[in-house]
Amino acid sequence: MLELNASNKKIKILLVIPTDFESKESNGGIRVFKNHVEELSNNQNIDLTLMQPKSQSFSLKKKELYHVGISTPFMFGQINKLIKLINYLINRLPYDVFARLPSAKNGIDINLNDYEYIIVDHIYSFGLLKGDIGQYKSKCYYISHNIETKICVEREDKAINFFERFFYKFDTWLMSKFEKVILNSIDNIIWLSEVDLLAAPDLPKSRYFIPEMLPVRNSRWRYSNSKYVVFLGGLNYFPNYDAMEWVCSYLAEELKNIGVEVFHVGKSEGYLNNLKSDNVNFKGFVSDDDLQNILNNSICLISPIELGSGVKVKVLEAVCRGVPVVASEQSFYGIKHTSASYILKQRDEVHWSGVIKDVMNKRDELEIAYDEYEKCYNNRLTISKLIGC
Repeated sequence: MLELNASNKKIKILLVIPTDFESKESNGGIRVFKNHVEELSNNQNIDLTLMQPKSQSFSLKKKELYHVGISTPFMFGQINKLIKLINYLINRLPYDVFARLPSAKNGIDINLNDYEYIIVDHIYSFGLLKGDIGQYKSKCYYISHNIETKICVEREDKAINFFERFFYKFDTWLMSKFEKVILNSIDNIIWLSEVDLLAAPDLPKSRYFIPEMLPVRNSRWRYSNSKYVVFLGGLNYFPNYDAMEWVCSYLAEELKNIGVEVFHVGKSEGYLNNLKSDNVNFKGFVSDDDLQNILNNSICLISPIELGSGVKVKVLEAVCRGVPVVASEQSFYGIKHTSASYILKQRDEVHWSGVIKDVMNKRDELEIAYDEYEKCYNNRLTISKLIGC
C-alpha cells in the first residue's frame, strides 16, 4: 500500500480503461469507468494519466468476425476480414482483448519507472497493454468487474447458429486461459462484487472488495402518482435481453391488470423483432437529464436479471437517487441494500406484480432510502483510500 512521503509529492498513477468514456452512447460499464476516473482525478495527492482506446468502434466487430465463415472470403471487402480473423486466431487472445491491441489513445509509451502504480480497470484493458501481463505484475492493481469466463459460457449457450456457437466456444476457451493467467499473475486484485470474489479461485494474492457506489444525486426520488416502472439496460447485452423477454412475455401483461406500464431505457434498435408487448414503452437512449426525470418519477426500477456477473449499474443508478428497486438476487450482487430494496428469488410475474403494487401503496415510507444511501456513500472504501492516497 502506498504512503505519501514527507514532501507530499503526488503519486503518479496510470489508469487504463477499455472504452472511450466520452462516447455519446453511455452504458453501465462507461458509467463505472467515469466514476473511477472522477474519483482518482479529484484526489489532490494523485497525478493521474489516463489510457483509453481511440474510439468505441473497433476495426472489426464480433459478428463480422464469425460471419467470415459464412460468406465467401474472396468477395469484395472480405479479404481484410479474413486477415483479421487469422490474426485473431494467431494472437490467441479473447476477442475483446485482441480488438484493443492497436488502439491506445495518444500513443502512450509505458515506462514502468514513470508510475508508482498502474490500475487496469476491466480485463479488456490488458489489450491496450499489448496483452503482456508479466511485466506489470508487481506494479498493478487489477479491477475485476466480472468473472468473464462465466459470462462467455452463458453467451455461448445463447448462440443462434453453428458458426456463432463455434466462435463463442473458441472465445470462451481463450478467455478461460487468459483470465486464469491474470488472476495468477497480478499481485493486487480489486473485486466490485463480493459474490464474484468468493467464487474466484483461492489465490495467494492481495484481494479486496470495494462495493461500487455512484455519487449521491442532488435530485432524488419522491413519492408521486406515476403509473410506470423502469427497466434500464441495452438489449445488445444478452442478460438484459433475456430479462426483457420475460418482462414482455409475462410481467408486462400482469402489470397491465393494475394499470402499470413498463418503460425500457437503453439500446433497443435492432432487437425488437421477438419482443412484443403493448404494455412496454421502448424509449431507446435518453439524455442523463431525461434518465433522471424518468427514474425520479417512476414507481420503481425493475431488474429481473438472472444471467451475467458483476455489479448491475442499473441498480446503482436507482439507489443513488433513492429509487425503490424490485430485483432478482443477482441484481444486487456487490450492492448495499436500502429499506427500498425488494429482492425476489425467482421470476414469478404474479409475485412481482404484487410487490410492485405494495411499493405503490407505501411509497411515502420509502423516501428514507436516499438518506441511507448517502450515509453509506460518505463512509465508503475507495480505490484512492486502498492505495493510501
